[in-house]
Amino acid sequence: RQQNQEDFIYDRRQIMVATNAFGMGIDKSNVRFVLHYNMPKNLESYYQEVGRCARDGEPGDCMLLYGGQDVVTNQLFIENNQENQELDDFTRQLVMDRDRERLKKMTYYCFTSDCLRDYILRYFGEYKENYCGNCTN
Repeated sequence: RQQNQEDFIYDRRQIMVATNAFGMGIDKSNVRFVLHYNMPKNLESYYQEVGRCARDGEPGDCMLLYGGQDVVTNQLFIENNQENQELDDFTRQLVMDRDRERLKKMTYYCFTSDCLRDYILRYFGEYKENYCGNCTN
C-alpha cells in the first residue's frame, strides 16, 4: 500500500483507486480526474474530495456516479452511526436531523438539472451570477 501511494505521488502511476480517507492525506497538485463511484453523504465531503482535482490550475474533471440505493445506504449510516450512540437522546436526534438534511441536499445536487457550480457555491454561502455553462448540465 505504501509503495502504491509513493508511486502515485511521484507520478510513476497515473491511477489510484482509493477510499475517501486516502485522499485526505494526499497533497498532489496534478490530479486530473476524480471519480466518485457512490454518492457522498453530504456536500461538504463531496467538495473536499473533488477539491483534490487540478489544484495546479490546469484542466481536470470530476465524475459522480450514483443511484437511488446510495441514498438508502447513506440513510442507514446516519441511523446507525456508532459515534452518536454516546450522545443523549435529544442531541443524537439533532445530529441525525442535521445529517439527514445534508444528505437531502446532496441528493438534490445529484438529481438537479440546475447549474451544479451555482448550487455548490450557494450552499456554501457564495452568491454570484452567470454560472450557466460551467457544468455538464
